[in-house]
Amino acid sequence: FQGLIIYILRKIIINKGIIVFVSAIIFALAHLTNSYLNAIQNFTIGILLAFAFLYWKAKSNDNWKGFESTMLIHSLHNLYQFGLSFIPAEALFKYF
Repeated sequence: FQGLIIYILRKIIINKGIIVFVSAIIFALAHLTNSYLNAIQNFTIGILLAFAFLYWKAKSNDNWKGFESTMLIHSLHNLYQFGLSFIPAEALFKYF
């Protein structure tokens, strides 16, 4: 998803920082639920994913390497979030 956005943005925008920022905003909006906190979290992970894609694509000159790195980070993030869903909220915030 984000790779396609970055591909399109690279045809329009030259500055990679702006590409990362705009693709992260689109990523956050695509994952927007009823929580602004969720949008902020998805914006930050969107920055990481966009940066990883552009970094590995530039380093290897291969879209597949960019996709693999992004897929791995996204999968690990989702696995972590899924694991947290099994922990009761009281246990997570017990010491805060």
